[in-house]
Amino acid sequence: MDIVEALFYIEVMGRERDFVERELREISAGLKRERFRVKRLDVGEVIEDERMDPLRFSSIIEAELEAPLDEVFRAAVVYSPTMVEVFRPGRIEIRGAELSRILRDIVGDISAVMREKGAMPSVPKLDDVPMPPIGFDEEELWEMIYEGRNVLSRLRFRVRGEDENVVREMLAKALLVEGCGVNSISISGGDGFTADAEVVSSFESLVGAVAKYLPEEVRIVEPGVVDITLPELQNSLSDLGSISMGIKLKDEMEEAYERDIFSFRL
Repeated sequence: MDIVEALFYIEVMGRERDFVERELREISAGLKRERFRVKRLDVGEVIEDERMDPLRFSSIIEAELEAPLDEVFRAAVVYSPTMVEVFRPGRIEIRGAELSRILRDIVGDISAVMREKGAMPSVPKLDDVPMPPIGFDEEELWEMIYEGRNVLSRLRFRVRGEDENVVREMLAKALLVEGCGVNSISISGGDGFTADAEVVSSFESLVGAVAKYLPEEVRIVEPGVVDITLPELQNSLSDLGSISMGIKLKDEMEEAYERDIFSFRL
């Protein structure tokens, strides 16, 4: 498996200085225990900013690491970097079966973070989202995959609901919001539905959808070998770190947004 060299910018925020200092020590110790190589580890000073209440204390860890692709994705969930800068390789070619395994691991890792925080996957408000068309003709589908560099995947979800049509519409809209087109959706079950969706999307959109909606099963159908560029990998890792951080700091972030501390100030 390709070795990825990347720089993680890990922002640590908290209500108390002691909490941030403890988190900095624990993250640093955790990185030093990892199986992959940490080439550089710089820990910044703790800064206090009253305007950022309730998260008024913060600091940054810069961790430059070398690790196999699957370990880099796991680290993005565990350490929740605000941003990831990938240095190499410039391009990765990975078999669909191997990428499927990595995506399933992402589901497991994000699920573990959610269990720890008592959180559940949530669907955004979709009332104003138009119902997307479902299904592509064969020529259109293969053009999207082999000329547009998209990925065709099959995702299986367990969905609560009482009406099959409502579940189909909700899933199609939720996937659309994440940048995924739906080729087909089949639904079975009663109160708890099983929904099998065949989805065409960019690599980045697929990672985001998998991390947010946690399908029970993920399988890459086409292409047999997926081509991932450096910017695509970099963006996916940064998004994954942000999703993980959003789960860990959900209550504090909601309080911060209620107080409007993240709005632009003139």
